[in-house]
Order: sequence, then structure tokens, then C-alpha cells
Amino acid sequence: MKNPPLRKLVRFAFKLSASVPPLSQKQWEDRLLAAGADLRTARRIVFFAPNTAARVWLRDKQVQFPEHYVVFVPPEGAKSMTKLPLAPEPVFQACLLAAEQCSKGPRGTRR
Repeated sequence: MKNPPLRKLVRFAFKLSASVPPLSQKQWEDRLLAAGADLRTARRIVFFAPNTAARVWLRDKQVQFPEHYVVFVPPEGAKSMTKLPLAPEPVFQACLLAAEQCSKGPRGTRR
């Protein structure tokens, strides 16, 4: 299946996170690619899924998380960082929604 909906890929990634033994980042990427994700989306899901799960899990503890993420961009061979906002990032938003849904019990109650 090619180009499945982002929401479906993210739910699949959250199911993969429960694998025993845990999957490596490369194994997560490979499974997402096999499910139809493109490499860029697969890498973003692997990057954002643990972060969003932690945000939801620690929400009640008043832990503060940054509203930006950093990517490394190699302009002309030199490494530099670019700071990007999380709010408009669709993969981050999909992962956050999936983390919220995973944190709820069978009838929508918090675990």
C-alpha cells in the first residue's frame, strides 16, 4: 500500500513502540517504509512519537517542553542548526493526537 493516511501510519508506529524487545530506530523506519510511508515521513514519525508520548505522560507533572525542534542543515559542508516550530508540523500533531488516544482507557477515561 502506498501513501497511507498519516494518521494510520502514526497509529501503526505507536503499536510498534510496544514491541518486545524494543525496535531500533532503523527497524521502526523499515517497518513504516514497508507500510507505505516515504522516508521523510517515517523519520519524522520515529523522531516525534517518543516526544509526544512523553508530553502526554508528563502533562500532569507540569513538565515544560519546548515549542520548537532543531534540525541540522549542512549548508556548503558546514553544519548549522535550524529551529522550527512544532505547532504547524503535521507529523507532530498526528503523533500528539495518537499519544492522547493511547493515554485513554477503553471508554475514553484516562488510565
